[in-house]
Amino acid sequence: MWTTRRIHTFLSTLTSQIRSFHDTASLRDALDSSIFFATSMARMGADFQPLLLPIFQPKVISIVVGYWNEGVANLGEVLKVCRDAGVAAPLYSDASTATTTTTEDGMTSTPAPPRILLTLPPLARLLNSYLSGLNELRRCLLPQTFCELRSHLSKFCEEVESIMSLNERAVLTPGMRGDAMKLREVAKKMREVFKTVFKPFCVECLEISFGCLKEETKEEEVEHEETAERGKEGIDENNEELEDDIKTNDDEGAIVTGTIEDKEANVAKTVEEEEANTAETAEEEVPSDEKVQEEDTTTFDS
Repeated sequence: MWTTRRIHTFLSTLTSQIRSFHDTASLRDALDSSIFFATSMARMGADFQPLLLPIFQPKVISIVVGYWNEGVANLGEVLKVCRDAGVAAPLYSDASTATTTTTEDGMTSTPAPPRILLTLPPLARLLNSYLSGLNELRRCLLPQTFCELRSHLSKFCEEVESIMSLNERAVLTPGMRGDAMKLREVAKKMREVFKTVFKPFCVECLEISFGCLKEETKEEEVEHEETAERGKEGIDENNEELEDDIKTNDDEGAIVTGTIEDKEANVAKTVEEEEANTAETAEEEVPSDEKVQEEDTTTFDS
C-alpha cells in the first residue's frame, strides 16, 4: 500500500508540474527521468511505465499544435489588417522563385520548402510556424501521437481554407477602397497556392517526421515502370536466345547421335563380315573325316 500511495503521489505531482513545460526538450528530460524511476520501481514489482503515456502524450500534442494555431491566428490577423487598410503590399513579393539545387540525405530527409511561397509572405510565415511545431515534435516523438496529429493537421488546413475563403469574399465586396484589384488578385492566388503547393507539402513533411518514406512522384513511377518493361523485354530476349541455343544443341545432339549409330552399325557389319570370312577359311583349311578315310584306304590298297 505504501508503494502504491507513493506512485500515486508522484503521478499527481508530475501531472500538475508538466503544465508549466513549453518546449519538448524539457518534456523529454522529464520523460526520461520518469521512465528511469519507473524501471527502478520494477525491481519491487511496481513498474508504472504504462501510466506515463497518458500524461506526456497530450502535452506533446499541445506544444506542437500550439505553433500551428499561432500561425493560423497570425495569418487571419494579417489578412484582416491589410483588407481593412486597403493595402496589398505586405501580402505579396516579387522575390525570385527560381529553383536551387538542394542535397537530400535520403528518402526520409525533409524536402526543401517551395520557393513560390516567397511571393506570398503570409503563407511563408504560416509554413514557418508549421515547421517549428514539427521541430518540437522531433525532440519528443511518441508513436501514439501519429493519428491525433494527422487529425489536427486536417483541422489546421480546414481553418486556413476558411480564413482564405472569408478573405476572398470580403475583398470582392463592391466599393472597396484602396488597392482592391491587387487584394483580389492576391487572395485568389493565395488560395490556389495553398491547395496545390502548401497543403501537399505539409502532409509530406508530417509523414516524413513520423519516419515514413516519401512517396514516389508520378515521374518516378513512370520511370520505374519503363525500367521494369525494359527489364522484362530483356528477359524475354534472353529466353528466346536460350530456347534457340537449346534447339540448336538438340539438333546437333541428334546429328551426333545419328553419326554414332551409323558408326556402330558399320562396325557391327564389319565384325560380322570378318567372322564370316574367318569361318570360311577354317572350313577350307581343316580336312573332313571322309577325305581322311579315303586317303587312308588308298594308301593300304597300294
